Formats: sequence, structure tokens, C-alpha cells
Amino acid sequence: MRNNMSDFALKDGPSAEKETFLLLAGYCWKQQKFLIWTLHLDAQTKEFTFRPSRPWNGTDGLRMIAIVGDRTEDAKQRIVARLREKGVLEAGGFDMEPFEALRDIIRENLDHTIGGAPQMVKVYRYLNYAPVGVNWPTEREANIALFGRYLLPYEKCRYGILDPDTLLISSADYNGIKHPDPEGGIENSLPI
Repeated sequence: MRNNMSDFALKDGPSAEKETFLLLAGYCWKQQKFLIWTLHLDAQTKEFTFRPSRPWNGTDGLRMIAIVGDRTEDAKQRIVARLREKGVLEAGGFDMEPFEALRDIIRENLDHTIGGAPQMVKVYRYLNYAPVGVNWPTEREANIALFGRYLLPYEKCRYGILDPDTLLISSADYNGIKHPDPEGGIENSLPI
């Protein structure tokens, strides 16, 4: 399967000369931990190869991250700065520091290859996941994005919505406008 994807990455055009990376992550019941693999298109063999991510250097082994694409060093420096700010550089896991770094890079518009609404998925240990909508304001009326795509006015998000500034996840809503149900809750809300 992974080598069938190379057809997409090897097309002619400006992106054909760039490296192609994909991330695959999930929870391994056998090893009882989350794992991340980086898939990379090898230009010589024209096949995808992969490597597992390793724990973050200098920590207790609870932090694991894979960053691919442009501005990876910038993203790493921003994450380290956030962790240092919070006084948790050497211990514990990540909270929202990787998202904050991505959010800031997108907003600063430093690179034309990085932009649009961030995509987020929460992965659970029990082999399940939940997409997270992101309240990503634009000039458009609609500002809730799910998997990087803005919802259309008639679409409902059944998942939590992340506010990128407060980093709080609210109950599901209808394209940015909360609709209370008759019993005082939020209709169609699913906690993540």
C-alpha cells in the first residue's frame, strides 16, 4: 500500500522536486504505548520507507513527536520555548505546545507552503479516535474547520471545537453558533 502512494508524490510539477513525508500514528496494544512512524519517499528507489519516532532527547521518555515539512527547526524551537516557559522542559508529556507552535507559524505567514486551518485528531488507547474541529477565523462567515476543511453553513460539527487562542475545547456547535437544546445542553454534542 505504501508504495502505491508514490504515484501521487512523483507527479511532474513543483512539488515533485520536494521531499514527500507522511505521518502515521496510533496506539499499540502489544507495546502498550503510542507510536509514530514517518514515511518518506526515497527518490532513488521511488518507494516509501519508514522510521519510527524516538522519545524526545533529554526527557523522561514520555514525550514523542514527529515534525515533517517546512520550518521543522523553527517548530522545534518554538515547542522548546513553550515548555521552558511552563517550566516543564525536562519532565512530563506534551500538552498543546506542538499545536501552539503550528498555530503561530500559520498565523505569522512565514512560509507560503504552510497555511490554512490546522487539522487535529485525538487518538485514544482503546483503538478509537475523535476529530477535533478548529475555530479558525477567516474573512468568510463560516469559521469552523474539520480535517482542514471549513464547514458549510448547513453542516453541523458533532465533535468538540478547539479555540486556538484559549486552547479550550467546547461542546459541538453549528458552525460557530451554539444552539441550546430544550434541556439546557448543547444539541448533538459529543465529548472528546
